[in-house]
Amino acid sequence: MTNPIWLKVSDATVAFGSSHVLSGVSFELEKGEIGCLLGSSGCGKTTLLRSIAGFEKLTSGEIVINQQVLTGSGKHVPAEQRNVGMVFQDYALFPHLSVLKNVMFGLRENAQSKDKALGLIERVGLAGKENHMPHQLSGGEQQRVALARALAPEPVLLLLDEPFSNLDVSLRERLGHEVREILKETSTTALMVTHDQMEAFAIADKVGVMNGGQIEQWASAYDIYHCPNSLFVAGFVGQGSLIEGTLLDCGTVETVLGIFKQEESNCCAPSAGCDVGKKVKVLLRPDDIIHDDDSLLQGVVRKKAFRGAEFMYSLALPNGEHITCMVPSHHDHPVGEPIGIRMEVDHVVVFDH
Repeated sequence: MTNPIWLKVSDATVAFGSSHVLSGVSFELEKGEIGCLLGSSGCGKTTLLRSIAGFEKLTSGEIVINQQVLTGSGKHVPAEQRNVGMVFQDYALFPHLSVLKNVMFGLRENAQSKDKALGLIERVGLAGKENHMPHQLSGGEQQRVALARALAPEPVLLLLDEPFSNLDVSLRERLGHEVREILKETSTTALMVTHDQMEAFAIADKVGVMNGGQIEQWASAYDIYHCPNSLFVAGFVGQGSLIEGTLLDCGTVETVLGIFKQEESNCCAPSAGCDVGKKVKVLLRPDDIIHDDDSLLQGVVRKKAFRGAEFMYSLALPNGEHITCMVPSHHDHPVGEPIGIRMEVDHVVVFDH
């Protein structure tokens, strides 16, 4: 049994004159789900987040939270009346208030709200620091305070605007996992904005890849990576290579690396149609290519990047095309050396040439 649709954005458009920042954006989040808008600067993701919060008015379209129309049909509920929580990139804590006072801000000061705030402070891992001032906390701790403060009023929806961008990489990853656990424990429906795909993959149940004011694909992180529905999504998310292929039928494509056939259980429908003999591009991810010294199929190492536990090799194929391959770091091959490879392509993804 699926959860009810909690957030529904329909055909959201924001235009300034003839310039469109958002163009017909539509997506849904179920109650308790965590969504993420992923894209580069200027793609419209922050404008979309601000529109859901009520800070921006839509030119057209509709925003519905818990079956209540907040924007649309001539209606625009002000931000302060939406009960939507917000966690900002710069934490936005009150520097003159303690951790406890920051979390209680906006709540009535009584014993019940204090107990609630203390419970949230413990839940975000800051027990014992309720009387600390913001300047006494690390960046990660300040962001935990901001999260606890946003959760205290029990918002119908929590929005997070690039919440970890000011933190170092290792802390971002750890805090991202912790935030997901907290949101799931509190059954909070949330929507985050980020330009970091690893952050999106670690936290979100659904990811929307944005480009030019539109969502190119809204799906699970797994499907975004393995079954991208456009060349833009394929290139923006993860690493990969496009090699030439020829369609033999609707589910089969021939390439210099062999013939790949779609399995129904792992089927990514070709966007290139079913014209036999048609030239297409085939997406290969680094994990589709396995290093195998015994294989007769070979590629020549043209570039290599050491990643610690593994090397990322760029391999030249006999026809001049290039692919990328992840290899355990104890296989240290010099540039110019041919290495054996075999293919394990579970998801056959093709695009128009």
